[in-house]
Amino acid sequence: MGKVGYNTLINNTMNSNYDCGSYMDSSSNNTLSTNTVNSNDRGIYLSDSDNNIITCNWMQNNTVQGVSLWESTGNDISYNNIIENGNYNMGTGGWEWNFYNDQCQPVEAKHNYWGAGMNNSTIDASIYDDEEGAGKVEFYPFETESVQCPLTPELPAFNTTDAVIALEIAVGSRPFAPRWDVSGDKRVTSLDALMILQAVAGSIEIG
Repeated sequence: MGKVGYNTLINNTMNSNYDCGSYMDSSSNNTLSTNTVNSNDRGIYLSDSDNNIITCNWMQNNTVQGVSLWESTGNDISYNNIIENGNYNMGTGGWEWNFYNDQCQPVEAKHNYWGAGMNNSTIDASIYDDEEGAGKVEFYPFETESVQCPLTPELPAFNTTDAVIALEIAVGSRPFAPRWDVSGDKRVTSLDALMILQAVAGSIEIG
């Protein structure tokens, strides 16, 4: 959306797009709710966009960032599921980046769910903010169970690209991410890539 206001986007599926699932540029006083925003480069990106309501959305497995802000203030970003976006950092337990505050202004992002087992430390490690030289993101309190305003969506089905990603993780050219650990052994190997190909062919079921 560009240079618009007072619009409502609800119950949309914004998956597998190049760059952004939803991009708001110079757009204020809009509402984005109960949307599924998965497997894009960036999930929801706000640029010079103020006073928007972003709530009850599901943002998962976006490869660069889940939520990204630039020169955007006064936005209500709450009660979303922001899970496993960017690259997993085994050292910190964080996802770089679930939330990217690319501005000096502080942001409130309270009452969001950040994924199973996430805590203060790992959520903080998943947020680009004052520790990286940007404006602070206030994320506490956070939800400890997924927000159910949208029904829990199924993850996108595996395809042959997922097998390639699994092999990249196996050889160390891509960071570990649990989605591709389909064997459940806490690592990603060529076995996972093989199982994904078998699932794509319909010879086995995963999950």
